[in-house]
Amino acid sequence: MLLSIIIPAYNESASIEYIIDKAYSAPLPPGIEREIIVVDDASTDETYACAENYAAFYKNIHVLRQKRNKGKGAAVRLGISESQGDYILIQDADREYPSSNYMRMMSEILEAGIDAVYGVRTLHSFHKAGNRLLTYLSNRATGYSLKDMETGHKLFRAALLKSLRLRSSRFAFEAEVTAKLADRGAVIREVPIEYFPRTRQQGKKIGWRDAAACVWTIARCGFAALTPAKRCCIALLCVQALLLAYLAGNMSLNRTEVGYLGSAVYFSDTHKLDVFHVNAPLTRMITAFPASALDYDRRSYSPRAADRCEWGLGKSVIASNPQEKLRNAVFWMRLSLIPLILFGGYCGYRFANELYGGSCGLVFLTLWTFSPLVLGWGASLCSDAAAAAMGIAGLYFFRRWLVKPTHYRGLTAGIVMGLMCLTKLTWLLAFPLYLLLWLVCSRKQSAQFAMILLTGLAVLNAGYFYEGSLKTIGGYSFRSNTMKNTAAVLAEQLPVPLPRELVMGIDTQSVDFEKGTESYLNGVWSDRGWKHYYLCVLAYKEPVGVIMLFLLAAVTFLIGRKKGEGFIVISFLFVFTAVSSVDGLSAHPRYILPALPLLYLFCCRLQTLQGKAAAFVIPACLGTMMTSSLTAYPHSLSYFNECFTAHQESEYLLGSNIDHGQDCYELQRWIDRHIEGHGGTIAASVYAAEPLNVPKVPEKKQDGWMIISVNELRRSDKKYDWLKEYKPAARIGRSIEIYHLAN
Repeated sequence: MLLSIIIPAYNESASIEYIIDKAYSAPLPPGIEREIIVVDDASTDETYACAENYAAFYKNIHVLRQKRNKGKGAAVRLGISESQGDYILIQDADREYPSSNYMRMMSEILEAGIDAVYGVRTLHSFHKAGNRLLTYLSNRATGYSLKDMETGHKLFRAALLKSLRLRSSRFAFEAEVTAKLADRGAVIREVPIEYFPRTRQQGKKIGWRDAAACVWTIARCGFAALTPAKRCCIALLCVQALLLAYLAGNMSLNRTEVGYLGSAVYFSDTHKLDVFHVNAPLTRMITAFPASALDYDRRSYSPRAADRCEWGLGKSVIASNPQEKLRNAVFWMRLSLIPLILFGGYCGYRFANELYGGSCGLVFLTLWTFSPLVLGWGASLCSDAAAAAMGIAGLYFFRRWLVKPTHYRGLTAGIVMGLMCLTKLTWLLAFPLYLLLWLVCSRKQSAQFAMILLTGLAVLNAGYFYEGSLKTIGGYSFRSNTMKNTAAVLAEQLPVPLPRELVMGIDTQSVDFEKGTESYLNGVWSDRGWKHYYLCVLAYKEPVGVIMLFLLAAVTFLIGRKKGEGFIVISFLFVFTAVSSVDGLSAHPRYILPALPLLYLFCCRLQTLQGKAAAFVIPACLGTMMTSSLTAYPHSLSYFNECFTAHQESEYLLGSNIDHGQDCYELQRWIDRHIEGHGGTIAASVYAAEPLNVPKVPEKKQDGWMIISVNELRRSDKKYDWLKEYKPAARIGRSIEIYHLAN
């Protein structure tokens, strides 16, 4: 049998003769001959000449030369193509890998069933951490459990190695050959080897660019090895990331984002959570790094919860920074939240596949990716879309524990539950919801279930740095009647197992609910709102394709149920009912977002049905949903479904359903193109977080350009009803009307 030893070399004149000599004289198992193939990668020193001189005195040493420098991978590929051996060993041209390793590696591969042998090095410091990361990523992509994927000492069966279609030219060769071996189901064994690392000063050439190329190769090869369903999953997540990123850069700061902006900048400066405590802190922690680049007026801060100083802080941030700097910072803050949305989509994909099987996960992911509500709010600083994503993730991990209770799954479910609660106060509902689901679906492993709740509570308190945790109920001074009444029936010395700022946030939010907010629905104004408000929101703002899928799923659910579906139905009804029951704040569609992925998950049950009707209906509904959503994009925030025509939707819903200040960048571009330099007065009444420096629209007719929000046109005091007599000259998205009035 013949062993081909391939030595790729680039500017290694100081060591090439030594390496060839050691490779030529290294002991091998009985019956194994050797050939040595040196591939000079267009060296600029004497490497090629030294190798040629040495080869002149010995047989079975071949020296090849690349015409131009292409990298280690290209040199190895050339050596493979010219080799004649039954086995192929890669030997670097430096002195890091001694030839004494050959015997041990050859002895391993001669065993039946072994296709490749990797030498495991002993590494130290920074290189050890980098190698572990790359090896971990490779293992995740290939399914192997290697300890050292990046080793330069590899031995292969020649027939298998030559059959692989390798294309990497540089150090990413190591990752590519491992991935291609995994595709073939090859058996790889690792053996410990001697290794003597050198430094960059001594000639080491690999760097961070090679590590990046290795990561890319792992991703590329891993993607190619995936099933078609998993490829579609990744493609949909990438599409959603791009759609969200574009919106993040092109939507102006909306009115609610002002508070999130102020609290994030304040947190990045002080690391305190006493601002905007009606919202949980996870998203502001994530956005704090890009927010740290912004300035603000510290005098806008107030320690009094009733002052709600987050709005003043946000306005001071807007006033203290140049517009371009502010816009860039907000863009990066929004981008930092997108991974949460993608994580929720992936968990929903897994959830649907495990619950219904087949390709049901792709149905969920399509609905999640192209949902106008998820796109519009997911590209903002508001935490609602992130809360929806973490909500479906938390319920997914909890169900996994219910199906197969283990301590590891229970701990994971508890950690994700705590993170759910840190995205939005709404998810404090997770504690009673989990209890209800456990009682209905399991009632087993009570100790592990208690561990889940306690772990979730611990993570929740940790997110607030345990500030004020276990403070007694009597130590609080509440403003809302709800919290006062609750405190009245409890003992004053009872410790509250929640952080102080969270408790005060609940109190502040309760004040808002009790006070009520003016709300609009179906042409009617109300001081408090309606319990069926969010049902109307879903009917008006979910694409018709989604509504059809839900109705068909509901009909089939009544006919025949699948085991485990009660988990989804109970969760959806619990969350939807809890949100709808608070009628003091029927204003924003984003409040219903935590229930949305559960609705999408329920729609996936149709994919399990058999027959031509199901095979036609599901793609048709998904196709119309995608078309409807993308037709309205990038105005996803003001999306209404196909049942509504332009100018009609404001008859049914107002507020952030249509305009929340998101279209002001587009408005400014329109003004620059059509009004600036053409004369005439400009007046505007819009919902911008950064108000235009022009007078407000007057209460009676005046010549000039009148720019007005759709919300302002339908004010309850009918202040601008006089404008309805005129036809708008233009419309920005679905949110802003522009009139040109002249005699």
